[in-house]
Amino acid sequence: MLANSCRGGVRFLTIKGPKISTNSITRVPHRVPPSNRFNVPALTFQFFSTSRGPAVSTSIGRRAYATSKKTPSRAGRPRSVGRSTTTKKKAAPKTKGGRKTRKSTKAKKSKRAAPKKKAQVKRAVTPEQKKAAEEKKSRAATRNLKQAALKTPKALPSTAWGMVLQEMAKEAHSLPSKEAAARYKSLTPLELEHYTHLANQNKTTNEVKYKQWVQSHTPDQIRLANNARAVLKRRSATGKYPPITDDRKVKRPLPPYILFSMERQRTGDFKNMAITETSKLIGSEWKGLKEDDKKKFKDIFSADQKRYDHEYKTVFNRDPKRSQSPRAAAAA
Repeated sequence: MLANSCRGGVRFLTIKGPKISTNSITRVPHRVPPSNRFNVPALTFQFFSTSRGPAVSTSIGRRAYATSKKTPSRAGRPRSVGRSTTTKKKAAPKTKGGRKTRKSTKAKKSKRAAPKKKAQVKRAVTPEQKKAAEEKKSRAATRNLKQAALKTPKALPSTAWGMVLQEMAKEAHSLPSKEAAARYKSLTPLELEHYTHLANQNKTTNEVKYKQWVQSHTPDQIRLANNARAVLKRRSATGKYPPITDDRKVKRPLPPYILFSMERQRTGDFKNMAITETSKLIGSEWKGLKEDDKKKFKDIFSADQKRYDHEYKTVFNRDPKRSQSPRAAAAA
């Protein structure tokens, strides 16, 4: 095997130490690096004896017969003992401007044609369906208004008739209005005074309870509730939603024309006249009034406007909106 790998290049073996049998020697060659695989200046083999003698080191000189610098063909190359199976590293990609160019590994997504949506055929809305949708929308709006209008606390009966009706309803577990009316008409003065006294006590209790309920809400909540109540009152026309009385409400300033009208009515010149005729005469007088005479009422309005702005900001923590009605603007 040694002669085949070196092609007869080994002429002499120098062995130091006692003579040993070559059959009992195990030859372990060093692996030659891949970069220096063919032009090897020296090969060193270590022989390890299986007998009791020491290891034997043998050196093989450079090939004496190799006179050509050409690399031998693949068929004539010697097989290197313990040849590495590692593959060569690929060359690094070329750089542009000192930066390595990397190939994008993202696969191109194939563009798929989106499925065509089927055209939806709009069904014609019947008048009944349209009317039902409008009614549903109106009910939802009314529900929201009732929620914003706030529910006032239930009041106790504050009249003698109410006290009699409540007493008979408790006895009969119903509302016997006819019997209660007959009973109220047959009351003696002493009984009537008794029911009136109880009604006055209930009236005082109702006022205290109502004021506490109003104070439990912010002035802005009461303002929004009154706006909702005004809309509900116009829709129902039953007077079921009276405005909430709030002492914290800021009183608006009166326009100059209203101040002039109030002053003229206090004189008593229009006492026996209808309201429509009175309004026409006062309106014509205001239009014919000189600017110097109007200035008196305009100054009162300006002073009251400053008072209103200060109180409004104190109560609602914001400045009031400057919105003037067309009628007030024309009157001014």
